[in-house]
Amino acid sequence: MAILQVTPTSLSFGNVTTGTTVALTLSLFNTSTTTNLNIGTVNSSNSDFVLAGGGPGSIQPQQTAFFQINYTASATLGPSSGTITIFGDMDNAPVVIPVTGTSVGPGTPQISVNPSSWTFPSTKVGVPSASQTFVVTNTGTASLVVQIPVFQAPFSGSGLPGGPTTLTAGQTLTFGAVFTPAGRGFVSAANGISITSNAPTSPTLIALAGTGQAINPAYVVVGGLENGFTAFGSILRQFQATNFNCEANAFAQKLIQPQQGMEATLQRVLVQFEDIGPATLDVSAQANRYSTILGATTDQFVFQTIQIGSASATQAVVNAMADLVVQGNLIRLGFVPHGPLFLVSYDPEIVPAGEVKKT
Repeated sequence: MAILQVTPTSLSFGNVTTGTTVALTLSLFNTSTTTNLNIGTVNSSNSDFVLAGGGPGSIQPQQTAFFQINYTASATLGPSSGTITIFGDMDNAPVVIPVTGTSVGPGTPQISVNPSSWTFPSTKVGVPSASQTFVVTNTGTASLVVQIPVFQAPFSGSGLPGGPTTLTAGQTLTFGAVFTPAGRGFVSAANGISITSNAPTSPTLIALAGTGQAINPAYVVVGGLENGFTAFGSILRQFQATNFNCEANAFAQKLIQPQQGMEATLQRVLVQFEDIGPATLDVSAQANRYSTILGATTDQFVFQTIQIGSASATQAVVNAMADLVVQGNLIRLGFVPHGPLFLVSYDPEIVPAGEVKKT
């Protein structure tokens, strides 16, 4: 499924002096991991708002394209609104972006902020995101005095000015915004950034949003092999290299291989998980043993389902044990969660069993 994710979801150009053109940017992200997304026509319902950069073309999986939308304040003073409609072969076509702007007379300071809102990519809980740049422009003809931007948690600023900044006509001020989620889930703030100025529309409010997630996946795999972990099937799999972290709906296996010519015994597997609700975890172990007499490999497979989590969902990190015993010179561990699961780590107890014997 190819979904086109557009950020921001609406454009507000603010007050713009009549005859002046202001540009804002749309970010177009192809959420699919396998399918190109083809953009067709892009229509505007109001000639005050036009597509000035970007247009029909193809966006590769997990890639971003940028459109520039221009608003030219008309000679008729007052508010103007419309929609930008994006057509294409995405499953959520057409995508409609509301746009607004106000034409004002000359001789007054006016403020425009690009982007006019922002949604941060999914970010690990407690870890600051990359900084998103915002540009404040004086689109009026008189000096604009901008106070230090104020942020609402869990959003914060970077590269902020040390005090009030005066912008002459056409001048800009640049600063950054950072998202540091305190917990899992989606969070939004209509006044994520508040900018006070001497513009008639002060304060200017910038909506911010983002999603906190348990891990930052180091690998996103649809089949194939990544860093020793194998993912199967067509469902998206997410893995983090440290301690084999994985999120719900992951199916993976890890190979444990003793030194060449040696065997090992797996006696049990300790798993750590975060309690986010009742679930089960299938833990499997498969051992290969090579027989020099038979000239073939024999397999041993054991499997156990363990109950994890609680109805209270305390989010505490809890230990659980799978009693699996296999012996061989190549051991595969498999994990399949059913229900809400955040697997923190696994710790197989491996005992060396000496040299591989002829059988």
